[in-house]
Amino acid sequence: MYYQLVVTFNKGTSSAFSWYTNIAPLTITATNPELHAVPNLQFALSSGTNPTIADFYKASGVMMQYAPSKMVNSVNWDGNNAGVLAITSGGSQWRLNVQFSPFKNMTTQRNLGGSSGGTAAFSLHFADGTTMAAKDDSQPVTLYNGATQNVTTTTSTDTSLKIPQTASIQPGTYQSTATWTLVKAP
Repeated sequence: MYYQLVVTFNKGTSSAFSWYTNIAPLTITATNPELHAVPNLQFALSSGTNPTIADFYKASGVMMQYAPSKMVNSVNWDGNNAGVLAITSGGSQWRLNVQFSPFKNMTTQRNLGGSSGGTAAFSLHFADGTTMAAKDDSQPVTLYNGATQNVTTTTSTDTSLKIPQTASIQPGTYQSTATWTLVKAP
């Protein structure tokens, strides 16, 4: 892109002349993309209640829905109960990955479904139509790839968490940590 300044002088209605500067290159540099907000993800049964141990013994396992605005001030809480995912591209191509650690009982520190996780299945849905599936196995999954636009979207209530039948489960609060990684890359 080039830039040239043109100055026009008017002398009345019929005579005008223009002065042109030298043409100068104009370079616009893309900046790094930035991750501004990621959603808090809390899940509950469709009734809005927490599952019981008996629910985990069912052959069908437990299906929980995203429950917005339920988080309270605790460890790993970032205050984004609105479910917002916001990224500014800075004009660069970028990729967004997310990975979930194995669900762990916060009291006993025992993993749900084995030491390496991978039994819980997330199905993430966003208002912009983006969807993805991931497990609680610490493996990154790409949510957006090769994007250049800004993204501001919200987590859809279609987002769910499926945990298969679990023969041995202890009561308590289980937590998985979501790690969101924004990479400047095609």
